[in-house]
Amino acid sequence: STYLASASCNGQSFTIWDVSQGLGTPIRRGLSSISLVRWSPSGDYFLTAKFDGTFHLWETNTWTSEPWSSSNGYVTGANWDPEGRVALLSFSNSTTLGSVHFSSKPPSLDAHLLPVELPEISSLIVSRGIEKLAWDASGERLALSFKDGNETYQGLVAVYDVRRSPLVSVSLVGFIRGPGEGVKALAFAFHNKFKQGPLLSVCWSSGWCCTYPLILRSH
Repeated sequence: STYLASASCNGQSFTIWDVSQGLGTPIRRGLSSISLVRWSPSGDYFLTAKFDGTFHLWETNTWTSEPWSSSNGYVTGANWDPEGRVALLSFSNSTTLGSVHFSSKPPSLDAHLLPVELPEISSLIVSRGIEKLAWDASGERLALSFKDGNETYQGLVAVYDVRRSPLVSVSLVGFIRGPGEGVKALAFAFHNKFKQGPLLSVCWSSGWCCTYPLILRSH
C-alpha cells in the first residue's frame, strides 16, 4: 500500500492515510501545532516537528516515538539521507544544523543528535538562522536559505557538498542568486529521481521558477 501523512498547525494529531482505500488513521500522542512532517526513504521512520522547538522521531512498525527538544528555535527544514539512517535538521534561531544518527537498524529509536557547523553562514553572511533546507536524494548536495544576511548575500541560496562518512560534514560550493532585484527563494527542492546527478529547482519571489544542475563531482 501507499501511505500519505497529513498534519495541521491547528490540529491535535497527524493522520496516516492508506491511499488505495482512502482511509485515514489519526495518531494522537499529546501533539499540537505540527509544523513539519517527513517520511524516511524506506518508510521505517517518520519525523514530526512542532513550533515550540520539539520534534518526534517515530518508528512506523508500532508508531512509537522518541521526543527531542531544541534550544535553537523550531525545526524549519528536515531531510533524510538515501538510506534513511540520518536526518538532517535546520533550526529557526541557529546557523548550525543538527544531524540525527541512528545507532542501530529499524525499529530501534536509539539515536544521537550531533551538530553540523556552517561557519560561512555565521561569519560571512551574518544570519540569525536557517529558513529552508533541501538535501539531494543521492546525499551529495545540500541547499539552504537563511534569514536576513548582509546586503551582499541577502536572498541567496547556499549550496553545499556533503560527506556522510562516518558523520555528516559539509563544505560550501557556492551561491545561487535569483533573477531580478532583491529577490528571495520562496521554495526549492531537488528532483529525487534525476539519474545524471543533483538537480535543484527554485521558485523566486520575482515570479521565476528556475532549475539548476549541480552535477559537479568534487569527490
